[in-house]
Formats: sequence, C-alpha cells, structure tokens
Amino acid sequence: MTFHLIDYNDWNRAQHFEHFWNLECTFSVTANIDITTLLKELKDRELKPYPAFMYIMTTAVNRHREFRMAFNEDDQLGY
Repeated sequence: MTFHLIDYNDWNRAQHFEHFWNLECTFSVTANIDITTLLKELKDRELKPYPAFMYIMTTAVNRHREFRMAFNEDDQLGY
C-alpha cells in the first residue's frame, strides 16, 4: 500500500480526525460471529487462528478508506 500525503486544510475528514485525536479514550467494536467453519479450515491447513484473525480484520478494515490513517516518520498524516 502506498502512503498518500493528505492536505489537512482540504481534507474532508479533518474534523473527524481532530475530534478523535483530542480524545483520551479508545474505540472498539465487538460482535458475536460463528467461526466454526473458519476454525475447521484453519485446522485442516495447519494454520494458527490469531494470525488468520489479524489478516482477516486488517483486510476488512483497510477496504474502507475512512479507516485508513497513519503517520509517516515526518509526522505527516496519510492514508
């Protein structure tokens, strides 16, 4: 994935970023899902669940541009 610099003054999500950046709390989402089939498939392929979950979650989150935020080494905002 390529790092794209954001022009903060012209960024349509700047207000959202500013709001959450200044909060001293965390955000989490939980859901109950049936992973029976996934666990069987991982076992059949001799794969560990934790790395599989991390891959699945990060892939799903990164499909939504609004959730992609990071800082590069120069503290520049990007997605």
